[in-house]
Formats: sequence, structure tokens, C-alpha cells
Amino acid sequence: MKRYFLMLCALLIFGACSMSDSEMHEELLAGKDTAKPGEEPQVIEKPQNIGEQKDSGQEQPIKEPEDREEPQSIGEPQEQPVKEPQVIGELGNNNKPDDGEKPQQDGQMKPEEEPESGGEQPNTLPLIFLGGGSIAEEQIVFAFSKPVTIKNISFEPDLQTASIANGSMVKVTFKERYPGMLVTARMIAEDINKNEINVQTTIRLRNSRTPQLVINELCVEMSTDSTGTRAEYIEFKMKTDGNLGGLQVYITTNSTKPKQTIYELPSVEVKKDDYVVLHLRAYDSESRNEYGSNLAESGGRNSSPAARDLWVFDTEKLINKTSIVYIADQDGVILDAVMLSVKGSPVWPNDYMTKAAAFLLEQGVWNGNPIDSEKTTNTRTVCRYETLQRNSKSFADWYIAGTNGFSPGGANK
Repeated sequence: MKRYFLMLCALLIFGACSMSDSEMHEELLAGKDTAKPGEEPQVIEKPQNIGEQKDSGQEQPIKEPEDREEPQSIGEPQEQPVKEPQVIGELGNNNKPDDGEKPQQDGQMKPEEEPESGGEQPNTLPLIFLGGGSIAEEQIVFAFSKPVTIKNISFEPDLQTASIANGSMVKVTFKERYPGMLVTARMIAEDINKNEINVQTTIRLRNSRTPQLVINELCVEMSTDSTGTRAEYIEFKMKTDGNLGGLQVYITTNSTKPKQTIYELPSVEVKKDDYVVLHLRAYDSESRNEYGSNLAESGGRNSSPAARDLWVFDTEKLINKTSIVYIADQDGVILDAVMLSVKGSPVWPNDYMTKAAAFLLEQGVWNGNPIDSEKTTNTRTVCRYETLQRNSKSFADWYIAGTNGFSPGGANK
């Protein structure tokens, strides 16, 4: 009888201990100490049996678990299967790993650390085109969010490339210099993960050969007769050789429509004493921009076979008797300026013209009151004294031409 009693006690103790071990394992598997999403999996040590001490061969006394449940069966004890270890923290450590730190075994490298192989690490940033620009007359650059290889590229106009340097900053070098030329680029770029991006962008090449020039004549009124329409224009005279590419003409006027017009000049070569006429409207089908050496290419009223004619292909009035005109290079440096107003009044009719005038006075490119434009007509233009050796940057350098004294593309009369 005593022997059966001892067997019953042993079965009860063994069942309770086995259940406690199983409950703890299931509790861990349920996620109490599981790795956080996105962490690297880490292999852990095999779970120890209750009653054994890690790193010690000494047996520990078995404590009877508190509040244990009564076993449902006292038959022969079944061996508990050992489940495969899961991705969890160190067994026996109920604290979660610190954020950003993964548990590791002594002497082992953290999962996120890579052996020093010198290889390129993957860039997980999305592939984005950031923009482009010109660094020289024969070089442009394109910026990307990560290193790329250019698979295909073309330009309009058709420019021949000398080299292409790939990377996150792609540099294209042309075989020739194209100062101030406006270029449209189309390309397909690919990153290390074979992601592709199609890009189309327009860039103005640098112009290091900006000529010295002056505004020489302005026609601020149009006229129409039986022979056609004469549009307004601005004439420039070159003081040195150079290239006009990227120069910008600003026209601020007292108008109910465009407050300011910006016209960007094309890349064309000019010589000292050349005249360039920017016609501010185009009414004739013969009106053409003269980009090459043929200065007689353009027809139309007020065009000149001895000067380079350029056209604004619109019919909107862009200038009148109360106007502020200036020309600047690619970096915003003002090359020349002129102010016009009826009776030469320094009081401007609106705030944006007041600000433009103050800006030019501050920059030192105009001094004093505007030119009196009251008596100007389509044939009586505002002209600079070309024989003057000085440029006072004031109304003293200017006069109103006599009747039929206009001279687009030629010396002032």
C-alpha cells in the first residue's frame, strides 16, 4: 500500500513539473518575447529542462509549483515532445531586446553588421531625378537620388557627346562648345537594382563669352498702313565680340495685361559693332529668327539685311511710352538699362514699376529721372547718342529721333 502511495506522489510531481515547462514554452511561442517585425532571425540555444542549471552540472532542488492544476490522468507519463525553437529572445530573459538592438550570442557578430568586404551596400532610396544644370559650355550634369547608369540618351538639337560619367551625379561632356545653347535631353537611367527612370529636361548651357553691349534704340509704338504693320522693337549694339546665348531681356510696362516680359536670347555669335534687333511682335509670315550667318534671311516690316533680326512671335503689346527695360546675363548681372515715362516723370503709375525703378537705381545701372517719351511715335524712336564716348546711364545719353528717323538695324539718325 505504501509503495502505491509513493508511486502516486511521484506521478503527481512529474506531471506538474512537465506542465509548467510546457506552459512556459507555449507562452514564449505566443509572442511574449518574440523578435519585432523587421528584425533579423537569430538562432537560440535549445531550451533547458526545468530543474537544470545552465553552465552548471549541479542539480537544483525541484520546487513544487504553486497553484498547479490537478492532472486529468494518472496513467503512464507521456514524454513531452521538444518543439523547434522559434525566433525569440534569449531563453529565460523576459525582457524584450532594446529597440534597434538585436540579441546576440557571445562572440557572434550582430546580424545587421556585414563583414568588411569593401563591396557596395544596397541603396534603398527610390530612384528620383533631382534636376540638371550646366557647368561649362560643353558640359551638363544630371542629379539622381542614387547612382545610375545611363542606358540611352539623346539631345535636341543633335549634339555629339565625348563622354558620359555615370553615378548619382551624371556628367555629360560634348565634343564641342555650345555657349548659351538651349538643349533638351531625353534619357533612360538605371540603378544597381535594375530600376529604370525616363527623364526629359531642358537645360541652358553656360555662356562664358557674354559680349559687352548697350540698348541703342527703342520703338514703343506700332503703326499700320497699306503696306502692313510696323511693330515695336528694341535694338542692341555690340561693344565686343561674344555670344548672346542665355541673355535675358526684361520689359516692365504700365499695362493691363503683361506686367513684365522676359525674353531669352538664343545662342548666336556676334561681333563688335553688330546690331541686333528684337522685334516685339510678328505679323508677317516672312518673319524669321536669324541664327546663322545669313542676316538677310528674315523678311517682314522693320527687318534689316545688315543686322540680326529676332522675333517675339505674338501679337500682344509688350512695351509703351512708360516702360522700364534692361538686359542681364545668366547670373543676373545687368548689362544695360533704360527708363521711359511721359514727360520724364519719376513717379511711376504702379507699385511693380516703382520697385523695378528702385532696383535699377540701387544697382547703379540707371541714374536720375526717366527719358521723356511723350513725343515718340512709330517712326520717331528713342535713340542713344552713338558718338558719345561715355555712358552716363541717364536720360542725358538719349534723344527722340525726328520724323521718319527710325533706323532698326542701323546707325541712329
